[in-house]
Amino acid sequence: MGSAHSPPEGYTVAGATAARVSHEGSYTPAQVLRTPQLYLLWLMLFLNVVAGILIVSNAVPIIRELISKGVSAPNAIKALTGTAISGYAIVAVCNGLGRFFWGAVSDRLGRNTAYALIYGAQVIIFFLLSGFHSVPLVLFAFAVILACYGGGFGTMPSFNADYFGTRYLGQNYGYIITAWGVGGLVGPYIAGAVKDKTGSFAGALMPMAIMLLVAIVLPFITKKPRALTAPAVA
Repeated sequence: MGSAHSPPEGYTVAGATAARVSHEGSYTPAQVLRTPQLYLLWLMLFLNVVAGILIVSNAVPIIRELISKGVSAPNAIKALTGTAISGYAIVAVCNGLGRFFWGAVSDRLGRNTAYALIYGAQVIIFFLLSGFHSVPLVLFAFAVILACYGGGFGTMPSFNADYFGTRYLGQNYGYIITAWGVGGLVGPYIAGAVKDKTGSFAGALMPMAIMLLVAIVLPFITKKPRALTAPAVA
């Protein structure tokens, strides 16, 4: 047993240095609020949530609308819609799988590139989705959108750590994750407004594609903030 002045068992100078260095340059929550990067990351997550929540919150009526355009017999529409809805319950796991997939992509290609690809994949799907009327195509499109929706959440915590450090990771990410709540309100509101105006939820698909196409610029203009020269003090 060591004396009162001995370091704890397993303590090494190298380990202490590594722990100290890992927190150097971390932004405090107060400092993060003064960086434009926080608001750009917030906007990136917000737009991805708005697009994804359109499908998550209105999957059944969108499926019904798309399938009904491909067949004319009421019984066939009902049967195919039921099949598609059952398939959607399975496809929904892509929300979770997308977090792992896009997180791995961001580790290899970088956070900015991954987020641009998340937007780009959805742009293509949203542009094409109104022309998909078969069950396999509709479910494939939903799988891609849900994977990208989950991928936004799988990538953003690493974005936060890369930009602002790890010491205040939970608090700093707390600011960014509020985009989920706001997007969860805005997305269904947009879908409802489109439904009221056009009589169809599918009418929101093209506007979403255009929104995401414009959003692709965000990952390219969002740059890592300058490194702090000394450990941040709370």
